[in-house]
Amino acid sequence: MSFTREAGRVEYPLTFNQHEMWAQCQLHGESALNNVAVELALDGPLDVGALRRAFAAVIDRHEALRTAFPTRRGIPIQRVEPVRGDLAHRDLSYVPAAARRAAAAERVDALVRQPFRVDRAPLFRTELFRLDGERSILAFVFHHLILDGYCLPELLEDLVRAYRAASAGDRQLLPALALQYGDFAVWQERALAAGEFDRHEAFWRRQLRAPLPTVVLSGEHRPGSAPSFESRSMVRSLSPALSTALAELAARRGTTIFRIILAVFEVLVAGVAGTRDLLLTLPFSIRPVGMEEVVGLFANTLPLRATIEPEAGFDRLLADTTTRLREARTHREFPLVRVFRGAALARDANRPAVPLCISQVRRFAASVGDLRITSSLLPFLRASPFDLWLLVATDFACVELALQYSADLFDEARVAVLADLFESSLADVVANPATPICQLEPFAAPTRTVAAAASGGVPPREYVG
Repeated sequence: MSFTREAGRVEYPLTFNQHEMWAQCQLHGESALNNVAVELALDGPLDVGALRRAFAAVIDRHEALRTAFPTRRGIPIQRVEPVRGDLAHRDLSYVPAAARRAAAAERVDALVRQPFRVDRAPLFRTELFRLDGERSILAFVFHHLILDGYCLPELLEDLVRAYRAASAGDRQLLPALALQYGDFAVWQERALAAGEFDRHEAFWRRQLRAPLPTVVLSGEHRPGSAPSFESRSMVRSLSPALSTALAELAARRGTTIFRIILAVFEVLVAGVAGTRDLLLTLPFSIRPVGMEEVVGLFANTLPLRATIEPEAGFDRLLADTTTRLREARTHREFPLVRVFRGAALARDANRPAVPLCISQVRRFAASVGDLRITSSLLPFLRASPFDLWLLVATDFACVELALQYSADLFDEARVAVLADLFESSLADVVANPATPICQLEPFAAPTRTVAAAASGGVPPREYVG
């Protein structure tokens, strides 16, 4: 895999994932769909001038942050444009102390709900909120066309490195990159034309063999009704004891915490939906070797199919999950649009082909002198194409989970029931990994209880303990 860099080039083709997302933007018009926000808590003495210079240096280093998506003769292109690194600054120290955090959250919510015009750069906005002399919040909102969650840690590391250099008075804050995201787009276009990804097609045809499952967790959706894509989230921190038990089980089985959580998520969905054949999606990073410091949209969200055997032990499903993930990773470069092309999906045009998703996210923490910089659990959205999206963070002492859910289909009480079911199932499998799946709570609970979990009729407290 080799890349070339054309000096002075500012226009590039779209990658296949950008094509799909751009088409989605045209279909739904101006909306907050695919707007993503991340918050950084800044605790300690902050040099705002150094932060401004650092932010400008990050924008200068990464062409993706200076990219717009205009059309030429009806065809969308990427175009790198001059962009100023403006950093809005809002002082909230005058607000009563108890209300400052809420005031910042309200403003961040407004930032993420404001649509972007994808044909104009920049496709991001930032704002710094000063809470008091030692506490600030930095909000960074971006359109998914220019960046994915896998690249966020590298972007934040660049920001911290540039801030450290700016605080020290250095003139050069960040080195230039040898390659940019546009170079990846050119390589991918040529590779597609040369048929380099065709070898993956047979694998995905097997995964999408008919009949394909339709998984329904909520009875509220009316086929043909236009979704609002309004999204809400519920965050759960697992106890230190359960987090440790998950880590120990992963070590014993030669797997990871995320794979255990994925397998339990499959049990939850199968039990509540009353199905044995599942289709979830999972984003894989296709950022190639040599572009580890380049940011852009490298996530390729692909289907992951599972067959749940209720009489089998959970440990067998876990082993199967490990194998399926390994195989999918091997074939992760195949374009999503081609994965679904020709597949017999019984789908509503207003909904995604596979409305359930799970992904792993990384939290961020760094220090510059006495300044401590930490990110929230995950990038958050106010609009999402998925019915239910489980985000998993396993990189700190306690595992954290976030259920991002469609406000059209679920209410908070219903999601709390699902979250409690999920957490109790995690506790059961770490206590006895060989437990038959049919004895785990999503399967073993009385029919009325599972049905109520799907319809929101059972209070969350019935699953506590």
